[in-house]
Amino acid sequence: MDRLCADAEGTLSRTRASELIERMFEHIADTLVEQGRFSQPGFGTFSVQVRGAHPGKNPRTGETIQIPETPTVRFKPADKLRARLKG
Repeated sequence: MDRLCADAEGTLSRTRASELIERMFEHIADTLVEQGRFSQPGFGTFSVQVRGAHPGKNPRTGETIQIPETPTVRFKPADKLRARLKG
């Protein structure tokens, strides 16, 4: 956060930067709910995937239970981000 504020040459307060980041995350979440996918070129793609129902175990009792299908978010980094991470 401090780097973001410094890159803005002192024109962006820490509070305002935090508000903008929060709004960005809200936008991503809203887009995922509405469209099931959010893509930011050069960064990557978030998509909603459904993890199918499957058997599991209750860790307290060891009893076998059925875990229902659950929506989850997956992230696939863009080539540009992958290259940057590799150095």
